[in-house]
Amino acid sequence: MSCWTRVFASERSPSGCIGSLQKLNTRVGEECGARFWFDALRTRFLAVAESDLVLPRALNRRLVTHVRPLRGIGEADAGWPMERFRKSAQRIADRIDELSAV
Repeated sequence: MSCWTRVFASERSPSGCIGSLQKLNTRVGEECGARFWFDALRTRFLAVAESDLVLPRALNRRLVTHVRPLRGIGEADAGWPMERFRKSAQRIADRIDELSAV
């Protein structure tokens, strides 16, 4: 399961999430009219979360990876409710939209 599977839902998947996104790179790129990589989206997603919105690093790490992060000094346990993840991800997406409109 890739790191983005929790971000993109799928009604057809038994797990409720898209299993693999790499096969969609070409299709998304064709629809957008530009080359596209989910890894580049992940990088931008993190940059906006950390630089623009100053969201907690532990939260950002949990949003973009399937591996539970090691707790560092000053990092809270990432046992937040799923709603916190959804709201944070939406804030990041909204900010990316704002930056794209400029």
